[in-house]
Amino acid sequence: MPAAFVITPQGIRRDGRAGHDGRELDVQLERGDDAATAEVSLGGTRVIARASCALGAPDAWRPNEGSLRVKVDGAPRSRDDDDEDDPTIIHEARRFLERCYRDGGALDVEALCVVGGEACWQVALNVSLLIDRGNALEAMTLGAAACLKHVRCRVATGTGDSVQLADVDSVVPLPLPLTRLPVAVPVVIGPSCRTACVDPDCNEEAAAAALYIAGLDAHGELCFSQSSGSGLDPEALATCLALAKTRATQLHAYLSTNLQEADEVWRQQRINLVRNSM
Repeated sequence: MPAAFVITPQGIRRDGRAGHDGRELDVQLERGDDAATAEVSLGGTRVIARASCALGAPDAWRPNEGSLRVKVDGAPRSRDDDDEDDPTIIHEARRFLERCYRDGGALDVEALCVVGGEACWQVALNVSLLIDRGNALEAMTLGAAACLKHVRCRVATGTGDSVQLADVDSVVPLPLPLTRLPVAVPVVIGPSCRTACVDPDCNEEAAAAALYIAGLDAHGELCFSQSSGSGLDPEALATCLALAKTRATQLHAYLSTNLQEADEVWRQQRINLVRNSM
């Protein structure tokens, strides 16, 4: 086992963090008409996520529902080493987003219907892993949650073929009908099976004996759970879940403040555009 997963008797990791501490986090948000982008920086890990909405026809077998399409990809050699990108990370992120948002009801696809059998909102979520320095799954799902929460759809009026989209300057666009906002929080267990850490770097991921992933919303409710490796007995699972809940609370608090500030920036920009056009 590599000697990269080291915690001192005082509970300090190689980079000076305690087991419950995360690395520096920054999320930059931008919003356009029917689209929003989130750029996430978590330690050295970099992710960009984009959510967009388009009016289209619903599927014939689900005439009263909109849709969510999820695409996740990663740049080759995102760790800047000689190994190709691990497709497992990409697969796990796509699986998490599809299960929680599309299949698990975090996004209410029925509320995306504009005219039954004729028009609905089709949401596209694209997440790209640019650089992986560890904990890429958390960064990717955080970026996805941020842009899905930040994007706005223009108000659609009319019926049938005469459906029209209102101008954003005259009618305030609407947020997506999200019922919850799950984020994946991985917790790694060290080789001794006595230490657990959140926000692992790539060395800690490689040296870990076990991995626990919890999908948690802003209320601490568990939407997804997955474990692998050795040493995860009931006591270890309880420790991992407690650490994940604390970490999720911090992430959601940060994201809430970030989203409020981005909304205010967008509103002020629209006000300035209207004033300048007069």
